[in-house]
Amino acid sequence: MFEKVAVIIQGQYVDEFTYDSIQVYLSIISASNICLSIWKDLTKQGRLEIEKIMASGVEVIFNAEPTLAGFQNVNKQIVSSKAGIVWAKQNNFKYSLKTRADHRITDLSALCNISRDKLNSKIVAFQTADFIRSPYLVNDFIFMSETNCLLDFFDIELCPFGNDRDLDRVSSRSFIRMNKDINDYLNFIGRDFPIAEKFLISRFINKKGFIIPTSYLLQMLQSAYFILNYFYLINPNAIGYKTIKNYKALNYNGSSYNDIERKINRGGGKLILTLFSHVFRYYYIKYKAKAGVYFRAYKSFK
Repeated sequence: MFEKVAVIIQGQYVDEFTYDSIQVYLSIISASNICLSIWKDLTKQGRLEIEKIMASGVEVIFNAEPTLAGFQNVNKQIVSSKAGIVWAKQNNFKYSLKTRADHRITDLSALCNISRDKLNSKIVAFQTADFIRSPYLVNDFIFMSETNCLLDFFDIELCPFGNDRDLDRVSSRSFIRMNKDINDYLNFIGRDFPIAEKFLISRFINKKGFIIPTSYLLQMLQSAYFILNYFYLINPNAIGYKTIKNYKALNYNGSSYNDIERKINRGGGKLILTLFSHVFRYYYIKYKAKAGVYFRAYKSFK
């Protein structure tokens, strides 16, 4: 199967770490199957490592950064991922795996074995949330599917907003808290979700002819239907996933993809109780966030 898979490593190149990750992949697959899709800004050490990587036969794409980074750098992810997937399509790879330059899959064989029966019909990704309770939240660390499917997923318009993380870095603590309240509120009204993963999934849903509802109850139902039909979510620990920094999302230990699928298929009182308990939680968070925005705005004018 390995000869049919393109491994696309996208994002900001990390000295030594990205280089070592590629060496791990080269122990399993051919250099001609690997594409490193990164930005032009590199350190001196990074440039030396890139020269070695290119000499080994790995394809390296240097992308121009988008004018707007988008929520949580989502536009950077779209640009660098799409460039790598286009390369995979041009080189006739049936399947593509998108991963990050600051992350590492230590057991690529396990990923291929887990995904083998799913790749022709679904996108394989990580589960790091309950996608009923948190609609449209499919982790974006990796995506693996047929190359044409992944190209369709990333062939979307860029987010028309800047990176709120950049704003937070130069803002006062009170403004950061207000920005968080605004984002918490936006997360529930079904428009431009201020989270990279939800932005990607919602745009993919739109391409499939679905409209994101503003009702949270309908969002939960649509999210469950769409994710169960278009995605297959796995546990990151099953493939030895390593990252430079610690991500809370990777410690998720809630209901698994299969658990949620069984719950949906069974239906009945337990499912109804689950949905309405989430609706109650939704109204609490939504109006708490809205009140927080008004309160902080009021204090700023005092």
